[in-house]
Amino acid sequence: MPPDEKKAFLNAMENSSEGIDQLYSFLAKTRVENAQASVEEDRVRILKLIEEGPGYDTLNHAVNDCLRDWLKQVIVIEVESRERNSSNVQHDLDLARLYSVVAEILFRNGEKDQSLQLFEKALNIHKSVYGEEHESTATTYNSIGVNLKHLERYDEAIEAYSKAALIREKVLGKNSPECASTYNNLGSLYSKMNRYNDGLEQFQKALDIRIHALGKMHADVANSYSNIGGALYQLGRYKEAQIEHKKGLDIKLKLYGEDHPDTAASYENIGLVYKEEGDTKAAIENLEKAYSIRAIQSR
Repeated sequence: MPPDEKKAFLNAMENSSEGIDQLYSFLAKTRVENAQASVEEDRVRILKLIEEGPGYDTLNHAVNDCLRDWLKQVIVIEVESRERNSSNVQHDLDLARLYSVVAEILFRNGEKDQSLQLFEKALNIHKSVYGEEHESTATTYNSIGVNLKHLERYDEAIEAYSKAALIREKVLGKNSPECASTYNNLGSLYSKMNRYNDGLEQFQKALDIRIHALGKMHADVANSYSNIGGALYQLGRYKEAQIEHKKGLDIKLKLYGEDHPDTAASYENIGLVYKEEGDTKAAIENLEKAYSIRAIQSR
């Protein structure tokens, strides 16, 4: 990658919270069948060979994997270079930000152990510069919790999330959206551990804060209703689960409309609850809606 383009790319990753999401959205849309060639006959010939050989899906996945590997090499080399050139690694906030960005990319690539190591390096810098009671420290604890959850190191994940929650309560206040996010993460973790009553308690705390801080018509509020519905479903409290899932669906329909992946997820959840309640007709109706929306999205 040319130096100027590399610099612009790294700046976009480090300075925009949407940079990584946009990057992975772009990678997910890799389509070799849309590639251009200077000679149209060459393009047609190449595409025919692909159709007769591995097929577009297989090749698109291979290209996507290669791009991810290349991306990893670029950012890992940059981390090593910044570490060598830093005058004081333990107080280098720019390096901490890079650690967090690279950790997130590695996490999405499935390299959870390496990701965790970089988040821990970022945490050490944040604690050295800001101390324990700072939002940047809390954010990094939260990221570490997410990582530990996926590594199935659940007790450590609870500890990391709990530290993030305590810091955010002190620094931002108990009714901050950031606190709600951490409570929601704790709820998801407890649900993963089959501790659904504990999960339900955390999901409810997150919902109450989100309604107060964000208003009733917000995507995070809809997701909280869905999470509560999921916990109630696992506890066999189907009628209550149905009510919560429908609250979430109503908000998603107003925010996103019918043809949206989140709307499809709510229809599916509602269908599954109807199935457990023995209402086959309603279950099929909602599950078919979910399937139809996803079929449209996959085109």
